[in-house]
Amino acid sequence: MQGDDNVECDKDLSDDHIYENPVIPLYENIDFITNQEVVYKFRDRNMRLVKEWQACFENDIKSGKVQVSHGDIFHGAPSADAIVASGNSFGFMDGGVNKAYSLHFGWQLQKRLQKLIREQHHGEILVGSAVIIPTFEGGAEQESMNWNGANENKPIKYLISATVMRAPQAVDDTVNSYLAFRAVVLAVGNFNKTLDEKIKSVLCPGLGTAAGRMPFDRCAFQMKEAYHTFVLGKNQERIYPTKLETILFDVNKMQKRLSGAYYAKRQSIEDLMIVMNMIMSSLYRILESSPSRKK
Repeated sequence: MQGDDNVECDKDLSDDHIYENPVIPLYENIDFITNQEVVYKFRDRNMRLVKEWQACFENDIKSGKVQVSHGDIFHGAPSADAIVASGNSFGFMDGGVNKAYSLHFGWQLQKRLQKLIREQHHGEILVGSAVIIPTFEGGAEQESMNWNGANENKPIKYLISATVMRAPQAVDDTVNSYLAFRAVVLAVGNFNKTLDEKIKSVLCPGLGTAAGRMPFDRCAFQMKEAYHTFVLGKNQERIYPTKLETILFDVNKMQKRLSGAYYAKRQSIEDLMIVMNMIMSSLYRILESSPSRKK
């Protein structure tokens, strides 16, 4: 399993090492009570990612507010009110899991998503943002398509398009999985505050783990951090930062959530570079102080 050497996702390391002021008022624009009413259902074909989710969300799974399963996003998958598309800024849904969405719901979904992006977002959705649209114009109904065999034979009513990369590229050394899932949670929260019909369950695949090459343990950890911050109301220093160093430490922690073998190899290279720089600096000082140099 990727990351089984270092993962302690059920422990809030951030509370122990980063945040100095636990008595901070809750952000007035986030309804944590409403957010906690939504059940998030993580599902992916890759078993390694599934195991990382299970480790990171262990306590949340026990509470019943998070579900984790392995397999196809539609066939044999649980039902949900909404499904997350981890996508690009321009709404193209012709690759990866997003292509499966287009084939399942029809290409009308991409067409309507791109129309909304052009008309309401000046042509692109920035990384860390999300939009919600009905899966079918006018709303998904039982007769909109043949739902048999998919998602417990129940309609998925909404698509949540969350940008994890501007265009297809590696995002493995970023916090984009955190930003994308943060966008999902906040978009659902705003939707539920403004509309009578609520989104009560969300089906979500891995964010950035395919074309983005985000390591599975890092993706799961970042998604857990977003969930705990914007659903459970923890880690409020991310919402009310008191100093920039805190955020820099936080970003570094999320970026370096790597598997044991990979992290050890990368750390060894970084340590070697530090030693080499120290040696070069010492040699430079020796040369600068030599009598021949002074002449």
